[in-house]
Amino acid sequence: MNALLAAVAVVRVVGIAMVTNQVPNDPGIHIILPAIHGPMDPNMNLQAQPISQRFPINPKPAPTVEAHKAVLIFRACNLVAAPGWKVETLPGFPDVRYVDLAGQVLQFVGNKSNPSATLAGLKLPHLQFDPVNCKQLTELSAGYQWPYRNVNAMIDVPAGQLKACRATSSANASRIDTLLTMNYDTFFIASTGVMNSYKELRLRNCPNDDLQVVVYHGPWRVFEGKPGPASGSAADGAPHFQAYYWMTSTNAGGCSAPAAVDPGCQITTPWLRAGVGKNEQPPEVTQVDFECSNTQWP
Repeated sequence: MNALLAAVAVVRVVGIAMVTNQVPNDPGIHIILPAIHGPMDPNMNLQAQPISQRFPINPKPAPTVEAHKAVLIFRACNLVAAPGWKVETLPGFPDVRYVDLAGQVLQFVGNKSNPSATLAGLKLPHLQFDPVNCKQLTELSAGYQWPYRNVNAMIDVPAGQLKACRATSSANASRIDTLLTMNYDTFFIASTGVMNSYKELRLRNCPNDDLQVVVYHGPWRVFEGKPGPASGSAADGAPHFQAYYWMTSTNAGGCSAPAAVDPGCQITTPWLRAGVGKNEQPPEVTQVDFECSNTQWP
């Protein structure tokens, strides 16, 4: 494919990420990756009640979710320029690059032919609530609203096509990711910040291939070939999906996993299927359990 002609870019969002159009005072569609610091920092919610109130049935320290890291991953041949970003090689993948997302508000820019983004037809798992154990989410807590002080990243989505796809061909247990598809011309741009803090990542397709980038939000150990924490250990903590409920004042200890859906499609990223000398194969094989699916609210 000639990079000077109109081309297609697919952004694949993997891991704990909430898609919503209900952020107060910030209209539009956003993909929020909540900050998850792990067992040493259980108060993910900046406006959280004391743990004794959030988890009244458990007098012990509240279980937390394993620490998550947010990165933007792409192939080395995709990179044109990266002013302001520190580009690094993904562990175990010599031909793959990444940049850290550390609280940025990110936007992807294609061309004028992209339609306005909509949630219509997006088939992501939805949060579940019950009146006894889990309070209804009515508004995101302050840390997940502008200026997004308690996020690993927030992706603003004014344009492009959103859809949900399974990460593997497994039946009901497989992870569900979000895909953002956009048209672009010479460059596909990921930008953040303004004026002196502005950063721009300019990407394009590799020869004879479309452009796919991955926003990964999960444990970094999967790229280092490290096993997961032992079951029942402090690091094992709560199921990853409970991070969604902690984005409000909900008593997450009693909340259920998001409701399963069939998104009707599957997605793969061939150049991330196997590491070099690693024990795990992110993100295609590991972390495919349903608890690491994206979610949608409302």
